[in-house]
Amino acid sequence: MLNQVKKSIKIFISKLQLHNYMFITSILLAISIYLIVFSKQKIFWIYISIILIIPFIFKPKYFLFTIFFLSIALLIHFLTKQEIVRKYLNGKYRIKKVTTMGPIISDHGTNIFLKTRSKFIKHDLIYLKGSVSKIVNTNDWDKETYFYALNVKNQIYHPTIKLLEKSTSIDSKIHNFVLNGGENYRKITPLVLLGMKTDDSKMIYHLSIEMNVVHLFVISGFHISLFFIITNKIFKKMKIKEKLSGWLSILPIYVYLIILNFPLSASRATLLVTFSVINKSFFKSKFNSLELLGLTMGVMFAINPRSIYSLSFILTFMATFVILGVNNFKFNNRTWKYFFLIISPYFSNLIIIMYINHYFAIFGIIYGIILTPVFMFVYIFTLLMFPFKTLVEYVDLIFLKILKIFNKINIIIDFKPFSIEYVYLSYGILNSCFIILLIWNSYMDKNDSWLIKKLND
Repeated sequence: MLNQVKKSIKIFISKLQLHNYMFITSILLAISIYLIVFSKQKIFWIYISIILIIPFIFKPKYFLFTIFFLSIALLIHFLTKQEIVRKYLNGKYRIKKVTTMGPIISDHGTNIFLKTRSKFIKHDLIYLKGSVSKIVNTNDWDKETYFYALNVKNQIYHPTIKLLEKSTSIDSKIHNFVLNGGENYRKITPLVLLGMKTDDSKMIYHLSIEMNVVHLFVISGFHISLFFIITNKIFKKMKIKEKLSGWLSILPIYVYLIILNFPLSASRATLLVTFSVINKSFFKSKFNSLELLGLTMGVMFAINPRSIYSLSFILTFMATFVILGVNNFKFNNRTWKYFFLIISPYFSNLIIIMYINHYFAIFGIIYGIILTPVFMFVYIFTLLMFPFKTLVEYVDLIFLKILKIFNKINIIIDFKPFSIEYVYLSYGILNSCFIILLIWNSYMDKNDSWLIKKLND
């Protein structure tokens, strides 16, 4: 009897095909251990780590990946630790990065956020004067965590700033070209093409938030995949071999990423596409999509460990994780598959979306299903035709009218803001749940006949 039980367990484990999700589990475990060290919810992350470590009993070699990526992350964490060097700044500085909240500079290796209404772009030279202080939370926003994910702990509140020299870099010139155009063009194109929120596009951006379709305007895997498909088809039409066309298609994406200033979601998508091409070219597609996603997550975590605190990091990886999980299911009808590919990432990230928006759109999921193909057309058209601004503006006008029509029938439920800690706790719970989902899907989808036989026995 005991031998029969052992044999059944071995058969069960072999049928699970642990290699399909062990690599991504090893990265999630590395992140959990990192959070045990640095997060406030230590007890919770200990619990999550215990759940995540169970599969390593059967596949212990994957624990080496956990140790590898965790070691690099810890090393970089301490090497890039931010300390205030000077409490008062008075001098010339280059804008290092521009966020949705404002510009960031660097003083002796310490990143400092500038709380100002003045608009700047990357590499602008400014004269700056002001007192440095620690970033603190506001009543309804976890400002400290937002900037901590960008490796910024200090700020200058309303400094004295004078622009000395405008940036002359190529990416700045491209930004200026994209930003200038007709009224409707300025409202739509900067958001669609660059994900840039300007004074002109602010209204459309808030409209998309109210309708719960703001993810369409955040440059992510959806956009990068379309970009890659378009460039790849162009090279194939030029009679270039498939392997070479894949590599040539990646180069414009990295140029695009530089212009976008390396946002987390776009960086994740670019890395994933790169690893997919490498996998296809050198390893004959040996590694599955979940393993490539795990590698992407591990690299981003190791390069910038604080990025795991970013809601963008959580949203982009959770959505991709769920989409790949749904892709493992067999659908006889493509319409149903499209439907589930839209709603599954939406509901997996619903708690975070509600935290960001402070309200919930009743028809948000319907807007997502209908507007996704519309946005796909607008994005592809804008990408291919953006030098011809008159044509692009005409499409932008139609798209703007469609958004306004849908917004007229929008119904919103407001609720009080809740703690960001609840969001991160839900992140941990969802990680565990989807690992269980992947295990279940692995043997139910591919070994249903085996399971039925065992149940009958």
